[in-house]
Amino acid sequence: MKSIKGKMIALGLFGVLMVGCGQDSQKEIISKWNLIALNDNGTAISLDSAEEPVFVTFDGQKINGNAGCNNFFGNYTLKDNTLMVQGVGMTRKMCSEESMAIEDSLIKVFADGSSQANINGAELVIQKEGIKATFKK
Repeated sequence: MKSIKGKMIALGLFGVLMVGCGQDSQKEIISKWNLIALNDNGTAISLDSAEEPVFVTFDGQKINGNAGCNNFFGNYTLKDNTLMVQGVGMTRKMCSEESMAIEDSLIKVFADGSSQANINGAELVIQKEGIKATFKK
């Protein structure tokens, strides 16, 4: 009888820990993240020609940042490494061709819909449709 109670307690604790892990990733993402690498279908995109610092900020419900030229914003949720972004908007100024290339690739991971998001310490990797964006706090 003791071993059954022990197993039930262990399973209960495991369930609580698993729920907590999902909530931790939601809390872990809340920060400003600076883009350090961008890859589009296996091709590295140089970040040297960005006209503005490229970053994204997650505040718990809202997302905002700069894609190298224009500012972007929207709403998000993060659950089980799936980043859901909705209501994305952005400013519309023109920049250099090189800076716009950064923006065109990066904004794909933040377009309405879902992306894969993995946090490993101070590094955040977001991937969608062949685009891989790596950020650091």
